[in-house]
Amino acid sequence: MQRTNGHKAVITNTHTTMIEVAEVIVCQGALRDPYATRITLGKIERTARGARGKYRVKFTDINGAILLQIRGNLYVQDIRVFTDNIQATRTHLAQFAATHGYAISFGKSVQDAR
Repeated sequence: MQRTNGHKAVITNTHTTMIEVAEVIVCQGALRDPYATRITLGKIERTARGARGKYRVKFTDINGAILLQIRGNLYVQDIRVFTDNIQATRTHLAQFAATHGYAISFGKSVQDAR
């Protein structure tokens, strides 16, 4: 997907479905981040109980990417945002999520076994 500033960010096509809550963060936030290089959509799982209207995003650093665990009312989805600058992208996405009414939290950095 070519953007106006010449920077290229791509959503991989291995899994093409996003929960509605994730669309806002990915399409309006991550794709507009100047450091994001690739976005990988994870599988969608049903939550044990509803979020009662409180949408949440948890940010965890994983091997040159940021894992976003996005929780809506009924579903949760993991999305990886690969970036050239983890700190700047995390800050941009956290500010974006907070201004759009999402509760945010940060997990410990982990080494992904993939």
